[in-house]
Amino acid sequence: MKMKIGIIGSGRVGVASAFAIAASKVAEEILLIDVNKDLAEGESEDIAQGIGITKTQVIAGDYPGLVDKGLIIITAGLRRKPEESRLDLIKNNMHLLEEIIGNIGRYNKDCLIFVVTNPVDVLTYSALKLSGFPPNKVFGLGTYLDTIRLRSFLIRGGLKSEAQVLGEHGDSMVFLGDVPEEIRERTRRAGAEAIKKKGGAGWAVGLAVADVTKAIANNEKSVFPLTSLISDWHGLSGICISVPVEVAGSGIISYPETNLREEERERFLHSYNVIKETILCL
Repeated sequence: MKMKIGIIGSGRVGVASAFAIAASKVAEEILLIDVNKDLAEGESEDIAQGIGITKTQVIAGDYPGLVDKGLIIITAGLRRKPEESRLDLIKNNMHLLEEIIGNIGRYNKDCLIFVVTNPVDVLTYSALKLSGFPPNKVFGLGTYLDTIRLRSFLIRGGLKSEAQVLGEHGDSMVFLGDVPEEIRERTRRAGAEAIKKKGGAGWAVGLAVADVTKAIANNEKSVFPLTSLISDWHGLSGICISVPVEVAGSGIISYPETNLREEERERFLHSYNVIKETILCL
């Protein structure tokens, strides 16, 4: 049976995710929720008009509609204003996250929670703590987005590589594998470039979200670098950070063994500390 999905946030990322999931034909129903109800209704209707192709019902609604959703994706969030610091943004989005998680818990205690809103590592950790859900049922997109960006640059440059990105979805991201420095830098700048040129990323994020959603809906047991609570991962524990995880219909089912070179281990420790210090500032 196809999965029923809720998406909280009908902005650029939420709609791109809804469109990509509908196009993948793994959802029976997608519910869009947004504080701007007209926006949610307009976007859901636009996608719904393709139901003859997607076979997916796309509707707008409110939190009570989450009661039967197996997967709830959080894309709602504020953008940083020029006068705000990164920590200001985190605190503002934390207030929004508290409201969202409270409503999820009110109507659905058995779903999986998939966080996409930035800063995704910190907000995934907060969503886990606020919800009280088991750690395997709360995860974030993390560096899977950075990984598909990296691989796209490699492919378009005529290079073949299974390189991936772990750690923080941010400046301290960790590259595994041999990657030219110019491509590493292009990957780090990809999000900022999207903001500069078109106001923010959307389509690649939506495709990444849909790829993870497909693996969950089809119980594929696929491996992605997602942010989740780690426990003794190369001796590190206690925060949400991206490492390879195996996902299926029940959420995260395992943490495959991942070998790190000494340089990669040191960079991962730095990335771990960046996230940990941010969490401690909240």
